[in-house]
Amino acid sequence: MIKTREEEPEEIPYEIEDTQDGKYFVRYTVPKECQVDITVKYEDKPDKWLALRGSPYSATFKADAKPDANSLVGQAMVKAIQKKIEEMQGFMKETSEGTNHKNKDLTDVKALLAVKDKVELVQN
Repeated sequence: MIKTREEEPEEIPYEIEDTQDGKYFVRYTVPKECQVDITVKYEDKPDKWLALRGSPYSATFKADAKPDANSLVGQAMVKAIQKKIEEMQGFMKETSEGTNHKNKDLTDVKALLAVKDKVELVQN
């Protein structure tokens, strides 16, 4: 499902093409500048649909966007990847420090719960 992110959201029509090799192509046209939320679901069991991890995704459409703004090798993609890497490094540092039980009083329930919370954060 694709909907605009507005006070009164509009559903955007789309077409799905199954390439019969595990890939699907979704085509849609956004008639105006806006932000959209794209919900991707898969059928887990008959009549049981689940959202794909990370869904809903968001996209922004601007009339003055440069043609290469969505290029997989364009500057926008490079910046997005750098930002994701920095976020992951921060997450890894935080959880590594939080799960390290050396130099912690393991008889302290609060210290143990803090370690447990960080382990659950990594697991999720």
